[in-house]
Amino acid sequence: IEKRDDDDKTILDTDFSSENGSEYSVVIKGSLNGEEFIFRSGKDFSVELEFEPAVEVNDDQQISVTLVFDITRWFADASGNILDPTKVENLSQIEANIENSLDVFEDDDEDGNDDSDDGDDD
Repeated sequence: IEKRDDDDKTILDTDFSSENGSEYSVVIKGSLNGEEFIFRSGKDFSVELEFEPAVEVNDDQQISVTLVFDITRWFADASGNILDPTKVENLSQIEANIENSLDVFEDDDEDGNDDSDDGDDD
């Protein structure tokens, strides 16, 4: 997940850019204690996918993967306390939480479960 490159087309959702020229990769709208907020991050997020056993893909074959976000961890510290997304001092912890909540796995049967966990070798 990354903010747009300069060569990309115009951003249609204005929440992903600001008047000062900043661009964002993640925009989260929500409410905390009855107050609405918009959390924005310009950080690029990535997850590495490793297949065990290795998967070989050729031109006439395709595989499906599922990307999972565990959003329950985004705005909480290690003890489960709420991190206020409007406070700049919580930005790096929330960004780390977002990146650590990403999981991706092979899911050729598209059931939302990791194929390596279901005992199916398809």
